[in-house]
Amino acid sequence: MNMDIVRADNTDLREILELQYLAYQSEAALFGSKDIPPLKETLSELEAEFEKGIILKMVDDSGKIIGSVRSRSDEETVYIGKLMVHPDQQKKGYGKKLLCEIERYYPNKRFELFTSTRSIWYFSERKEHVFGSNCLPSLSVDSLSVLEKKINGREVCFPLTRIKDNWVVEIVDSEGNHIEMTAPAS
Repeated sequence: MNMDIVRADNTDLREILELQYLAYQSEAALFGSKDIPPLKETLSELEAEFEKGIILKMVDDSGKIIGSVRSRSDEETVYIGKLMVHPDQQKKGYGKKLLCEIERYYPNKRFELFTSTRSIWYFSERKEHVFGSNCLPSLSVDSLSVLEKKINGREVCFPLTRIKDNWVVEIVDSEGNHIEMTAPAS
C-alpha cells in the first residue's frame, strides 16, 4: 500500500478531526477518561489551528486520511503536536514518516514535540526511554546553549528536539559515527 504525505487543506479538517477522535481513544484509556483535549477539540478550534500553522495528512491509495501531524512555529522553535495514525495502521512507521516530513518544512529550527505524560509513544514495552540506551554513544552537556554550540557546523541526523525534560539531538561525527547529545530543558 502506497502512502502519500501532503499538506492538508481546509476541506480535510472534518476527516482529520474524525481520525483524531478515533486515534486518541488509546490515550484516553491511559487516563481512564475521555476528558482529554484531543477528544474535546471542535472543528472550529481545528480551523483556528489550521490558520496558524501547518497540518499534514497521510493518505492511502484510496485517498483516505490515515495519519496527520500539526505544527506551528515562532522565530526559533517549531511546536509539533497531534501526531496521529489510524489504529489499524499503527506500528508501521507512519508516525515517524509524518514527523520526518513536518521537519522538512522548517530547516534550521529546533523542535518541541508535545504529547501527554502517559503516552505510549514515550514508552517501549512500558519502560521509559533513557537517553543513551539506544546503543549510540551519548554525551550530555549542561545547557541548551552549550549543546547548540557543540552541534554548530555538524551534520545533524535527528534534529534538536525537546523530549520531556531534555533537549536531544543526534549528530554524525567526522568519521561517520552517530552520537546522541542531550541537555536538560530547564
